[in-house]
Amino acid sequence: MNVLGAGMVTAVGSSALASCAAIRAKLTGFEEVPYTDIRSQPIIGAPVNFIASEAKGPLRLADLAVPAIAECLEQIPASDLSRVALNIGMGHPSRPGPHHRYEVTATEVHRRLGSRFSRHSRVFLEGNLSTIHALEYSQLLLERGQADWCIVGGVDSLLDARQIIWLQRIGRLKRANKPDGLIPGEAACFLCVARDPHTPPSIRISSAAIERASPEEETDVRASALSRAMKRSIDGAGLRANDVACEITDMTGERDIGVDHAIAVTRTFLEPRDRLHFWHPAMSVGAIGAAALPCAIGLAWAAAVRRFLPGSHAMCVALTESWASGAVVVSMMTE
Repeated sequence: MNVLGAGMVTAVGSSALASCAAIRAKLTGFEEVPYTDIRSQPIIGAPVNFIASEAKGPLRLADLAVPAIAECLEQIPASDLSRVALNIGMGHPSRPGPHHRYEVTATEVHRRLGSRFSRHSRVFLEGNLSTIHALEYSQLLLERGQADWCIVGGVDSLLDARQIIWLQRIGRLKRANKPDGLIPGEAACFLCVARDPHTPPSIRISSAAIERASPEEETDVRASALSRAMKRSIDGAGLRANDVACEITDMTGERDIGVDHAIAVTRTFLEPRDRLHFWHPAMSVGAIGAAALPCAIGLAWAAAVRRFLPGSHAMCVALTESWASGAVVVSMMTE
């Protein structure tokens, strides 16, 4: 499955290439947001200021998603969008807020785009792992000839009152007395994929894997699941671990998750090597939930297009919102 292009709306850019250039330059979109913590101290977030809208909830998600999807549509040389499946990933149902908000967002996105996408279009409510599920589903659609193109990605926002209160309650929010917490952000990141290769340079999705904790695992569960997902995705791509030159993560600065990731890396990359590059988009755009993994893949795509991807293969990982973890291996296409 080949990536034809990407669309992004993040705190540091209103398009995919602009966002990726800002992330590469280590620019940040952090600023005080109109919320305070339990000590009445201002909260730092990563809001998208490129969209002139004060909408909240489902309509805010639609505000973010529509321009990113429209950017992907520019890559599709067809007027008949009934052959285009729109597969959107959003937050996990376990997060606070009315669950019907995701249905409202999807309906609003279709309405605003004024396009009749394929009847096979779907919404995936798996948080950070949504994009992997959406990619697997899109692969089936393309192989069965039920779609010629798929637009796959995620939209999410942790910048509303319910999410902020929830993050504080479970101890994940970055505050003055918790320097290793996450910075809440919002973003929409989508990929345009097809079976036929695009004009190089570009990337293809070589393999993807999701692993969940087994009932017998009582310690280092997340590290175990992530290392298994990494190994499966590398094996599925027909590669050795040392063929992967770069890892793009969805880590958000949380200590426990950083430890889990470090353990998983040492279990996966066992052979001596000169260097393994690590890229962390959250350092620029904050924690963006379901948009994090497509952002990572989009960054790999931009790196291939602009020829700054170290090596020919990169791994994008998702591990932050549940005991399940996922990994996607992407490969650069040069011919």
